Amino acid sequence: MKILILEDEDLMADLLKTLVRGLYPDSDIFHARSITEALRRWRETHHDLVLSDLSLPDGNGLDFLRRAAIDGRVTPIVIITANPDRKSVQRAARYGVRGFISKPFEAELVHDRLQAILATGATTAESREEAEGKPEAPALENALQQAESGELRLPTPIDLDALRELRARADTLSLSELEKAWQDIPSLVTRLIDASNGTALRRTDTPNASLRDALQVLGIPTALNLAMAMALDLTTTLQDPNLQTRARHYQEQSERMAHQAAALGRSLRADASLCFTAGLMHRLGELAVIATAQRCVLQGCTLDPAALDTALAGDWPARMAVALKSRLRLSLPLKQMIGAAHGFGLGSGHIHLPIMRTAFLLTNGAADSAECQKLLRRLGLSDYDTTGETPGQQVPPQGNAS
Repeated sequence: MKILILEDEDLMADLLKTLVRGLYPDSDIFHARSITEALRRWRETHHDLVLSDLSLPDGNGLDFLRRAAIDGRVTPIVIITANPDRKSVQRAARYGVRGFISKPFEAELVHDRLQAILATGATTAESREEAEGKPEAPALENALQQAESGELRLPTPIDLDALRELRARADTLSLSELEKAWQDIPSLVTRLIDASNGTALRRTDTPNASLRDALQVLGIPTALNLAMAMALDLTTTLQDPNLQTRARHYQEQSERMAHQAAALGRSLRADASLCFTAGLMHRLGELAVIATAQRCVLQGCTLDPAALDTALAGDWPARMAVALKSRLRLSLPLKQMIGAAHGFGLGSGHIHLPIMRTAFLLTNGAADSAECQKLLRRLGLSDYDTTGETPGQQVPPQGNAS
């Protein structure tokens, strides 16, 4: 299924992508920022669904529908606007528009609204023919190759009930409360930092590199919307017990690593917040592999635990991490620190890099290794308590070390 989103605000487009992907996991989503770009995409390929803003840099969203000669009775159309005036509604009716969604909105309400609007069937004859001729479900290796060059996702262990409770208190909720609630969820922290570094939100030339900074830029309503959109995306909700076990291991390891890196950072008067963020993100590659396996299961693939173990123990986590870092809007120092956890050139003079590698070794039970002891001496921490708050002696489940 091919979906076109015509929206000039990148953050709003990202939010809509996440919501639509939750409803149509295997869809190809195209984003256009102007009518000109949308017309070009429309002429290149047919789309099964159109979500369009009304106010665009080069005209009105309804002008796009007119110029593209789109019939809403054949291709479902949903208009998203801050000002659904009567004249626009009347014009939209002539194009068979299925419905309007007003800005600002709550992600869960939009999810339900889209589900209702599209319940009558958003697939055209063309897309049904594609579905009927769809190849067999891909094996994990093929799915990983497709994800590496396509769209990568991360497991999102967000409790919907807890999120709804936070949203109900949005008017009195503080940034500190949100930070405390979300600081140990790698995928959510990564998503919020990435979103806060969009060109429309950047306040300085220095990208945000912590959850607190991201929340300050996004604001509580937007942050809650992004979190809700992620929670509603079933493709990132792990349903297979094997995947849940493995994801829990890497998430817990990421949390322990984050706290260990922050503790080292504080000891050395380095940026503890940056160290925490890098530690939390150091297993994104493994988590991306697990999310890809979940998507493979949703497509009808039978999960082979041995194949998953092989993928996690091989080079796929590193490949996924590289692909993610190339696409995420993260600062260069943060990307370097994430990589340094797994190894770095000892000639580097950046104190945060040996901190990350040392934290990784401490977290993975290698405190007595020659490498760890050498790094501790280099940092001037020969007497550092390696049995402190986050020793991290957990054994990976079923050999999933990487």
